Amino acid sequence: MKPFLCFVFILTIVSSEARWQRSDDGHFLLRQHLVQQQTPRRNGRALLSVPENAAMGVFESLNAPQLLASHPHIFATIICEDAQQAGITVLHESLLRAGHREPFLVLASPAVSDGVRVAIARLPLVKIFRADSSGNGFCPVRGSENVIHDCSHLKLLLFALKNIEKIVFLEHDTVVLKSVTNLVESPPFSAVREPHVGLFETSVMVLRPDIEVYNILREEFCSAVKRGEETSDHFIIRTVVPDEAWTTVSDTYNVPQEHMDTLWYRKVDVVPAVIHYKGIPKPWNWWKLGSGEPMSLDAFGRWCNIASETEFACAPPKDNAMIPPMQPSGWSNKNRFTVILSTYHRPTWKDLARYYASLKVVMNVILVWHDPSGDPPLAAQLGLKVSVWQPKENSLNNRFFGPGNLTECVYICDDDMKVTEEQLIRGFQIWRGHSRRLVGFFPRLWMMDPPHYSARVHDGYNVVLTKGLYTHRYFLYMYVHLLPKKVKDVVNKYNNCEDILFNMMVTGYNGVAPLHVLVEGDIIDMGHGGGISKRGNHFSTRFKCVEELIDVLGLTHAPLTIGSLSDKPLKNKERE
Repeated sequence: MKPFLCFVFILTIVSSEARWQRSDDGHFLLRQHLVQQQTPRRNGRALLSVPENAAMGVFESLNAPQLLASHPHIFATIICEDAQQAGITVLHESLLRAGHREPFLVLASPAVSDGVRVAIARLPLVKIFRADSSGNGFCPVRGSENVIHDCSHLKLLLFALKNIEKIVFLEHDTVVLKSVTNLVESPPFSAVREPHVGLFETSVMVLRPDIEVYNILREEFCSAVKRGEETSDHFIIRTVVPDEAWTTVSDTYNVPQEHMDTLWYRKVDVVPAVIHYKGIPKPWNWWKLGSGEPMSLDAFGRWCNIASETEFACAPPKDNAMIPPMQPSGWSNKNRFTVILSTYHRPTWKDLARYYASLKVVMNVILVWHDPSGDPPLAAQLGLKVSVWQPKENSLNNRFFGPGNLTECVYICDDDMKVTEEQLIRGFQIWRGHSRRLVGFFPRLWMMDPPHYSARVHDGYNVVLTKGLYTHRYFLYMYVHLLPKKVKDVVNKYNNCEDILFNMMVTGYNGVAPLHVLVEGDIIDMGHGGGISKRGNHFSTRFKCVEELIDVLGLTHAPLTIGSLSDKPLKNKERE
């Protein structure tokens, strides 16, 4: 076995007298009067360990010339927990697509598992190092064991690296859309100034390693910890480094994902260089946090496009026909809705398509012809409002796909459910007051432990079935384009549970329970005992499917919130 090559940082204890001076090349650097030097080892351990490169099977010192090769600069990021592997993998892929081949340094928190470090080490550009010291090991202060997060100091360690001229730091939740060579050529302490705040955003910045800068940053960080304050490398850098030392770069180098939905980015031919997925929802976990924070479907779609060749691929676009629904309402009619009607040769589909198209409240009807090999009907024979989409494969996932521009409200239905115009309008009115929810006529209570399934409304409910469901077009786009491909593969494997997955996705994203609409009169099931749900093993298959969905989505349970709200006293009856 090859010996481990270790290295030691030199820690300098500095006096409080410090000043910023302009260096020979015109850049500002922090300089102090040095007082004392000591080795920065805590409990006999260096602050960083050697890198791991499973692909090459070698270990290198952080100062090894292989890290720099012929490049005067490197890219760098940090990883705090296993869940961030997706972000770093896709960030790495975005650098490759943008034509960059510079080394990509990853500093890993002790909390990151060996398996994730090995997987990241296999990425072509990556050199990965683990920080042996936790946050409290970095600043061992009595009585402050719960103050420092293991990852709160990692960005500061970049300033202590040796033999590296310049580092372009990119947070794990960023992606590069085009070459950032101009950013690379910027002086140290270059970053985007946040609008309205006036402070510099350290999630994307250019820095130069400097042991004296490192010392003062570390001293300020540990002083804050000693005072019992919660702090972070981001806060310390912005607090210590004065404005005159920073260089402002174009805001295209750090575009918050939510800004991608503004008119400026939609109408002006501007391609951001770097998108930053700020906030709680991330492209790899937005379906399980319940925050409901705004997501730019354009920005998240771009992440998924980059991820398409990685293990974190989202579902591939279906003929690129779904348009991210983010334009103003000028191209959407809020007083009407779209009907997506799914069929597979059931004789009732034609009458239902014509029926929905005849209603004034219906803007248009999309007939999803689930038979990929049979000849679909001609839309012209069904009326001006009707369009026909024939997918290339038969999948229950197709029922959530709508080509072209959609109205804000979309009504999903089966080809065997007859709902009157009055009932449809009533459901639409309820949805308009609860557009963050899934609104439907058919509630169910679904429990996994112990297994339980009920259609009785008074028990409460946490699912509304997709055979009669109102939803915002956002959720359709999320399902089709942003959910991981491996999740939809589970639906295809069991030919089941797409409706529960859709409910899990929406409730998991915004934390809001679905809403049951009670209407007067009968809603008639025209299927006469047919369909997938009538099969003898339907429910056992359904439970297996949901169990696998929970696992693939990285959940511990199905994120289904029980609701009990209904519109008015029950007069609705399902019957054949």
